[in-house]
Amino acid sequence: MTNTIRNPGRLLLDFYSCLTRHGDMLFELTDAMLCENGPVASPVDLTLLAELRRGHGALYDAWNHGRFARAPS
Repeated sequence: MTNTIRNPGRLLLDFYSCLTRHGDMLFELTDAMLCENGPVASPVDLTLLAELRRGHGALYDAWNHGRFARAPS
């Protein structure tokens, strides 16, 4: 078992560190997708969830211009 699995907080920090552009929104989007009850039909529907505190404009901006970097070694 790796340290990341034993320490879920570390997993979140490692994931967040990979989000280089629009990281806050991409992190909230991921959180909302994981908290949704069932399949996500449309990302815009996620803006109605409490986990995603921003509107659909910010969602599309992050979706189109956000960046992921390789996980730190």
